[in-house]
Amino acid sequence: MQRIALAVCVLLGTIVAASSAAAPSASRARNGPLVLDGVDPSNPPVQLFRISPTGHGLKQLTHPPRSSPIWSECPSWSSNGRTIFFDSNLPSQVYRMSSQGTRRRRVDSRNAPPRTCPSPNRDASRLVVVEHPSPTISRIVRMTAKGKSAYVLVQTGNAYQTLFDPQYAPTGNRVAFSFLEHNRSGQGYRRAEIVVIHRRSYRIITARSKGWFYAPSWSPNGRRLVAVRGNPYGGNEIVTLKPNGTSVRHVARASGTVSSVAFSPDGRKIAYVQCKFLCSPFRQSHGASIWIMNANGSGQHPIFRQAPGTVAPVQRVDWARR
Repeated sequence: MQRIALAVCVLLGTIVAASSAAAPSASRARNGPLVLDGVDPSNPPVQLFRISPTGHGLKQLTHPPRSSPIWSECPSWSSNGRTIFFDSNLPSQVYRMSSQGTRRRRVDSRNAPPRTCPSPNRDASRLVVVEHPSPTISRIVRMTAKGKSAYVLVQTGNAYQTLFDPQYAPTGNRVAFSFLEHNRSGQGYRRAEIVVIHRRSYRIITARSKGWFYAPSWSPNGRRLVAVRGNPYGGNEIVTLKPNGTSVRHVARASGTVSSVAFSPDGRKIAYVQCKFLCSPFRQSHGASIWIMNANGSGQHPIFRQAPGTVAPVQRVDWARR
């Protein structure tokens, strides 16, 4: 098992083996809308939007008071497509709402540490989130969907490391996430890896592969991950791999930097967010777009392109089951 300088909670063993309950056949699933975080230049804080897979019907789901610094980001659908989990700042805490943006409710207690990027398990009874107990420490934490029984699964070992993008597998209790280690100069990354937690252990599944890997997302049957492979400053190659890190396959190359990838619920398509240089709420002057392609990399086409004065996709895209 590959090792990294992470402080691992001794109770990692509480992550149990995969559930015997099987996920519905991907071929039976119907592809619903996409949810994304984006910036509207007329009201700059990052907010959540939904859009159809054809690029129609862009709808803003979260609405801060005008000129408010409150933003919402990092959305994930529940498996039935009825609930969206996300984080909202001041301070960063986890929320949930309906697929239409109604019934917004805070999951975290008021005194919870800052938490971001929630991902629900199969029945939405548990979440994995990134917790930030201090500006220099990040953790992957498991908790109930009501914000109870928060439990640290793994945390960084020094101030140069960052954990993000935790993703529950569609079955059982496996969790995949990104591990970044910044160069001491602050420019670029020393390494970027994908880690999978399963049963009593964690494993850096990309440790023996060339390149920097990040933004893992599970296939509907849980047999593969789709991710981004790149260099110390970002990536534009989309790959798939098995959860043990083997069978890394090139799928497609984007024309810009990719920040997020997601399988469709039927497993036949992949959506991704692409920016010309850097996907960031603070650097959207060069435009951003959402693309969809077949799972084998063919048929790449944009469904949404930022135009002057319109919404710019920022970080995360996720695909709902109808």
